Amino acid sequence: MAHIRKQLRDKMKMVVQGTGITTFVNRDKQITQTDLPCAVITTDRDKVDPFIGNGNQAGCSRRTLRVIDLVIRVYAQAETGVDDALDVQCAKIEKALADTEIIAPAWPDLESTTIDIFGEGEKPIGIATMNYKVEFKNISNPERSI
Repeated sequence: MAHIRKQLRDKMKMVVQGTGITTFVNRDKQITQTDLPCAVITTDRDKVDPFIGNGNQAGCSRRTLRVIDLVIRVYAQAETGVDDALDVQCAKIEKALADTEIIAPAWPDLESTTIDIFGEGEKPIGIATMNYKVEFKNISNPERSI
């Protein structure tokens, strides 16, 4: 079984690709003009907090809260109206996430979106970075199926 971060990236890729956006799941993908528009999904942080189930009562099992920072970067040609072009792609992704239930037991919560222009010259690229938090309770084994 793959690590929970990989499972999450792969499931999110299915959702995002379902919107018609070309999607990659590794940060080492070099984006080219022919890839645009596209999305890159990464899991940038994974925080695990142990806690005792049912309040600190004797005999309770040890549990964990795993919070994964899931990042979806949307890339588009930075032409006139790049903000609008990125917003269209982000809206597709947000709707797709709201309309599907393939991730259990948690669901990604959108925390923020930032928009930037990358590169200079004739063909710069606009990037919308969508930051999600995904919480998994009681997953101490990082290879447990989600």
